[in-house]
Amino acid sequence: MPFEMLSDAALRLIAGDWCPDCHQRGFIRGPRGGMAVNIECRNAACKARFNVADVHNQPLWAHRIEKQSEGGADWSTLPPLRPLSERMRLLPPKDDEDEI
Repeated sequence: MPFEMLSDAALRLIAGDWCPDCHQRGFIRGPRGGMAVNIECRNAACKARFNVADVHNQPLWAHRIEKQSEGGADWSTLPPLRPLSERMRLLPPKDDEDEI
């Protein structure tokens, strides 16, 4: 599978828990390592997969990875991934940052 980064519009959809391919909501979590997580669309007719790198629960970049039907691993036993917006926690600014 060729390595091609997703567009900013596709990243915004993923951040909102929407599949950029079928526009259905929800992902299944796959393997995770470092700052990246693999996700799969929950729509049985789609099952698109993406490798997503995020910082502070905001996706920086993503690219497509093989579906299970294309030789990718079986992720059916892993728990669903919460939307990035639900996982994000905002911290209050430090006192010395108020004057910047």
